[in-house]
Amino acid sequence: MGELKEAGCVAVSDDGRPVVNAELMRRALEYAKGMGIMVIAHSEELALVGEGVMNEGFTATELGLKGIPWAAEDVAVARDVYLAEFTDSPLHIAHISTKGSVRIIRDAKPAACRSPAKRPPTTFPSPMMQCAATKQTPR
Repeated sequence: MGELKEAGCVAVSDDGRPVVNAELMRRALEYAKGMGIMVIAHSEELALVGEGVMNEGFTATELGLKGIPWAAEDVAVARDVYLAEFTDSPLHIAHISTKGSVRIIRDAKPAACRSPAKRPPTTFPSPMMQCAATKQTPR
């Protein structure tokens, strides 16, 4: 991380493949804080995601696709926000798509979420496309 900072890096990310080990995420937050850079987290619990390809629910069932339960995101967002609070480190949560994630981030200690989250355009409701809330995970 030090070499990245020296090269001009302002943030590090796990985008696309979340950090599954809480101890590793804790250390990443601590090291990043010490270097003055932010961690950007793709918060998703892969054990709950399984082979899912879109949000779990009626549309996924109707299309015959495996769904991803909302808890897959909420559990991981909560873990990462709690670790950010514990380490007093800045954290940016990428690709949020559930009301639970919004609630967790909104209720978080402000220092833990200096740049709290972003919502990809594909998660905005659309009458033309009920699959609009699919996750932004490269496969």
